[in-house]
Amino acid sequence: MPILLCAASLFAQRVPSSPILIQNVTVIDCADDAVQPDMSVLLSGDRIAIVAPASQIKASQNTRIIDGHDKYLIPGLWNMHVHLGNYSDGKAALRKFLAEGITGLPDMGSPLDDILRLRRETTEGTILGPQMVVAGPIQGPLPFQMPVFISVKDIAAARDSVNMLQRRGVDFIKVQDAIPRDIYEAVATQSRIDHIPFVGHIPPTVLPEEASDAGQHSVEHLGGRFWGVLIGMSLRESELHAAEVQMYRDILARLSRKRHPRLPICGLRSRRR
Repeated sequence: MPILLCAASLFAQRVPSSPILIQNVTVIDCADDAVQPDMSVLLSGDRIAIVAPASQIKASQNTRIIDGHDKYLIPGLWNMHVHLGNYSDGKAALRKFLAEGITGLPDMGSPLDDILRLRRETTEGTILGPQMVVAGPIQGPLPFQMPVFISVKDIAAARDSVNMLQRRGVDFIKVQDAIPRDIYEAVATQSRIDHIPFVGHIPPTVLPEEASDAGQHSVEHLGGRFWGVLIGMSLRESELHAAEVQMYRDILARLSRKRHPRLPICGLRSRRR
């Protein structure tokens, strides 16, 4: 079976000292679905310098040549939702992603110090890995702490957390699904002030249209563990939203009593006929 090559993975976050020429390769051009056989691709510095028929590109004396005969060259891939976890787990995962042709990824929630270190070291070339953009996740006032997100209790803490994460250098803020409406609005407002995108789940206290109006850039998992964007497509949106909010309050009440919450499965239950 032919090997799939990804041009960007050859750099592995390190700029090569001499040009690289991939000769006689079949290029998959995702812009127009074209399959272009017998092509050569010249990589210079951190850029693709030339893509042309193999007969039109000659290698200079210091060029590293890779034979692409019977192989395919595709653009680097992005995995659009990962959680790398702590430093050691993330470091191991990054190499595997790169070997799979993934040259870019957003980490959507990991321990802050660890993920910032991983991003820095891959950018510097200290370790091999895809290009990374990383989140600073904010959660509502749950009665427990987890290293993957910052739990905030009120509006002031929410705005301070956005400020802190922006100063630490995260690429975007991520809101979790167990977050009250007032804290959600505070995150959205402070993100606009700090000129940093916010993404994530849609809390059950917020309607999909309201999340869009607030400037939320993306919705993950259709919104999270509740109904999320699904209720925005229903004629019963108001009724379902009220039920969603009640489920959320029941879960928080059970957690406060140190009881296991009854979590919805996408908010949907099957009915026997």
